[in-house]
Amino acid sequence: MASMSKELPLPYPDGWAAVAFGSDLGAGKVIRARFMDEDVVLFRTRGGAAQAVTPYCPHLGAHLGYGGRVVGERLVCPFHGFAFDRTGVCVATGYGKRPPRARLGTWETTETNGLVFVWYSAQGLPPQWDVPPALLESFPYAMQCSRLLATHPQDTVENGIDLGHFRYIHGLTGVEEIESFSSDGHRARYVLAGAKGFLPGLLLRMEISTRLWGLGLNVVDTYFPQFGITLRSLVTRTATGPHQVQLRARVGVRPDAGGKSFPPASRRFRSLAALLTAAARPAFTSQLALDVPVWAHKSYIPHPPLAQGDGPITLYRRWARQFYSAAQPVGAAAVERKSSRDQ
Repeated sequence: MASMSKELPLPYPDGWAAVAFGSDLGAGKVIRARFMDEDVVLFRTRGGAAQAVTPYCPHLGAHLGYGGRVVGERLVCPFHGFAFDRTGVCVATGYGKRPPRARLGTWETTETNGLVFVWYSAQGLPPQWDVPPALLESFPYAMQCSRLLATHPQDTVENGIDLGHFRYIHGLTGVEEIESFSSDGHRARYVLAGAKGFLPGLLLRMEISTRLWGLGLNVVDTYFPQFGITLRSLVTRTATGPHQVQLRARVGVRPDAGGKSFPPASRRFRSLAALLTAAARPAFTSQLALDVPVWAHKSYIPHPPLAQGDGPITLYRRWARQFYSAAQPVGAAAVERKSSRDQ
């Protein structure tokens, strides 16, 4: 019998991908990030704007992520002092002479919800949608965490649609679909419910609502009606290489026990939100850890023999197809993209 490959036969998905937490990029700072098997250099101008650029200086090839610095609104190369503005144009040399007609490759960059995103399209199309702002606005505190995973963005997002795995991996009982999978262009939504025993005699009911914006960003609201609290997980998944994903999450908890009891601006609301958010970190990371070994060792089955109770996996995968504008292997795509940006 032929063995199944663990490699996912999927290219990198189009869409917005998070490359850093905003807090990682202080004013005047330069950092490196991995994105689709390439380095990306991020810098923040003294005025506060974040920008992602290709790593190599077009003058003589120095890597701007190693020693590059910000001077005002410009990124300056450590090799010869050539300076570039946010559009990538070379605007000065280190010699005080007229700069050559040279420019850096740039990525469309946006910063919102405490994260820096870049836009990717295999066909070079401009952004097709915006990252929704203020997704954590009613959550006064948010903890953040990140983890490198051996998987593909589509596979990790699929977990929120995979109804059956909530029982066998996460220990939920009575799992049922509350709202069918629905989509509208790049957006999708799905709601399920279940219960979990955390302590002897304590069975917590929960409603889990998942909203998706492409394959790079989703928000999961887990509502616990017995306590009147909502845990919101804002999760991003960025392909850093073949079968490798950097997951970044910002998680907050909000008491929802009525506006009169907990007005959002009150000190009581904020104190309780801070306490609950601190308590949510180990719960979030421990539940994520349960999925990690499965992702690392599973094989992608393009046409699985699904059974009743699996959840709307087929609908989800059909929706996900729109984010692959180039059906080519990820290695070939990376080489072609790097070559075109270096010209």
